[in-house]
Amino acid sequence: MLDCVSFLSFLKRTINKIVTHCDVHPNQMAQQDQRVAQQDQMAQQATESLPEVFSTQQEHDVRRKKALKAGFYQQIGQLKVEKSANSKSNSTGSKKSWSARLIGSDNRRRVLPGM
Repeated sequence: MLDCVSFLSFLKRTINKIVTHCDVHPNQMAQQDQRVAQQDQMAQQATESLPEVFSTQQEHDVRRKKALKAGFYQQIGQLKVEKSANSKSNSTGSKKSWSARLIGSDNRRRVLPGM
């Protein structure tokens, strides 16, 4: 078929002249014209929607980071509460080591995640 440059140069001519010059059927020219119109429409839609796609992704990333940060602060707060509770229990006379707490009262070793 025709390449883009030669097709653009033929746009000034009528379809009959182009068909005669290129030795193709008029239906082929109409189909090619429809394909070009569809490609132009798709390109226009893409250029219009790209800023929205990227801004939505950026906003999504910001929301995800805020949620992650809030979760970290919640974990930090929980660990501080646990630490202060442990320090109070240790000061009242219950001074079990971490290994004693791991073994527990039934003298069986507990399985920790990742071990």
